[in-house]
Amino acid sequence: MKCKVTFIYHSGYFVEMEDCCLLFDYYKGKLPNYDHRKPLYIFVSHAHEDHYQKKIFTFMKTYHNVTCILPDDINTNENVCHMHASQILHLNGLRIESFPSSDEGLAYLVEVNGKSIYHAGDLNWWHWQDENTDAENEEAKALFYHGIEKLKHRHIDIAFLVLDPRQEEQFYYGMDAYLHEMDIDYVFPMHMWKNYKIVEKMKRLTQSVGYRDKIMDVKEENQQFTIEV
Repeated sequence: MKCKVTFIYHSGYFVEMEDCCLLFDYYKGKLPNYDHRKPLYIFVSHAHEDHYQKKIFTFMKTYHNVTCILPDDINTNENVCHMHASQILHLNGLRIESFPSSDEGLAYLVEVNGKSIYHAGDLNWWHWQDENTDAENEEAKALFYHGIEKLKHRHIDIAFLVLDPRQEEQFYYGMDAYLHEMDIDYVFPMHMWKNYKIVEKMKRLTQSVGYRDKIMDVKEENQQFTIEV
């Protein structure tokens, strides 16, 4: 099955599948053209302003058949689906599973027509060498591994994973751990703060030898990929 993936901005991705479309962590940028007869599901991982803006609710009025899925700590009067950590939601043929973040909010695993799409939100190994103590970094590591415990050894068709240049030499920790714990076909980096050269840097690391071909070469906003899943 062919699937079109569009990198919008920062952690925002749009996935168009045969029967539906998925929009993750949109806060800025232009949505791609898509078949508006397909239902659109909008996912928000958490309330940080670089992952969530209330403008997403205008899409419910602009586009056909739109459903928003939000963490239950984001309050709104809009008609949305709220989820808490470690919940499974069955929605119009989608199976949506949520995972506790190592920062705020949720990560989501969406299963549709036998395919699995994972968006990590801020569920990442947040190691800050010069800002945190060794104890704080060990706690961050533990939070990350707790968050992905139920994802171990699963097969994922498409995963959107953090690659944050602000972590300096530890920037690869999270993505590397994901790719050792999970079987992922396509990896789309996100949360790069427009520093797209970090993708090349990741793929040059000796640590990525066994999986670097799975990492998609994201280089600019509005970049589109057509992949077979």
